Amino acid sequence: MSVNIKDWNVEDESFWDSKGKKIATRNLWSSIPALLLAFSVWIMWGVLVKYMKEFGFTFGMIEGLVKGSEEYIATLKDINSLYYTLPAIAGLAGATLRLPNSFLISLGGGRNVIFVTTALLLIPAMEREWRLVTLIHPICFLLLWHCFQVLVEVILPHQ
Repeated sequence: MSVNIKDWNVEDESFWDSKGKKIATRNLWSSIPALLLAFSVWIMWGVLVKYMKEFGFTFGMIEGLVKGSEEYIATLKDINSLYYTLPAIAGLAGATLRLPNSFLISLGGGRNVIFVTTALLLIPAMEREWRLVTLIHPICFLLLWHCFQVLVEVILPHQ
């Protein structure tokens, strides 16, 4: 079975009634939940960052520092800046990785790429849950997993 549609003429009513409507409906019903999941996972960091400070998430950077010292206060300021690095990576990686996305659809077919990438979205979502349970994980782990998540999301066709 070919992954690319050879004949697509939606202006022709007979084609639309016989083949086109069925293909379009099937693609629509598979892409809507996939895109909803992709955008939900993508925006999750923006929502989580708001609460990370309240939860006491410090990326393990204040371990061993004396509370109230100048070094402690300076480290807290650095941590505050790092909170907003996480959602910023989504925009940067998303914009950068649009180019590979345009090639994958033609190589693997729209539905196939949607299915695989939607399944892959579960990996960084579960990993994020596990990492956020422990408050001392370094930011490099969170940044790497966030980049992986964005890579998977960008592969999803946003058309």
